[in-house]
Amino acid sequence: MDTLEEASSELSSPYQKVASLPCSSTSIGSVPTPRTERSGSTWGRRNLEAELRQLRMQLSEERKASQQLRAELQTARLELGQVKNEIDVQRDRDALLAEERVRITNRFAFVIHSQHAKLAIRYWDFQVTLPILSAGQVQEKQEKKALAAELAQIEKMRNEREKERQQRLKQAKGKSKAKRDEDGLPAAKAARIIRDLD
Repeated sequence: MDTLEEASSELSSPYQKVASLPCSSTSIGSVPTPRTERSGSTWGRRNLEAELRQLRMQLSEERKASQQLRAELQTARLELGQVKNEIDVQRDRDALLAEERVRITNRFAFVIHSQHAKLAIRYWDFQVTLPILSAGQVQEKQEKKALAAELAQIEKMRNEREKERQQRLKQAKGKSKAKRDEDGLPAAKAARIIRDLD
């Protein structure tokens, strides 16, 4: 804007210079203007006209540059808005993924806790009641062995479920990152746009 104001002030100054020049009169009774003064006045007027044309060209170039800057600024603002929208969408996806992870973890913990509680009650019953039954000692050993095998099987199932859960979480993160790379602009480009606007 300072450049445009300076160009406008310079553009108006030649008109003032032309207006301040003395005008020769050809009316009756006036003193004829010498030839040298007329030639000097013509040269000065031509010089002012050349300066005026140059100032007009400079002003036109300044206007074109200003319009180009406005267009670039508008484009940068649109790109920045798009990046912000994509960041908001990704933030919502991450929040949903975190909620799903918590839900799965709580459900898994509840199931494991219930199974362990049931097995603990059964094991306690075997420990208390079976020794009293002398006739059923062989059966007690068999049931304890079966119970130990069942506990080992449950522990194995728990480890397998934990591995599956970790694998699902890893796949979900990979898909989320791939989707973000497809939909959004690269983080480096977003940072460059914000830095240019600042």
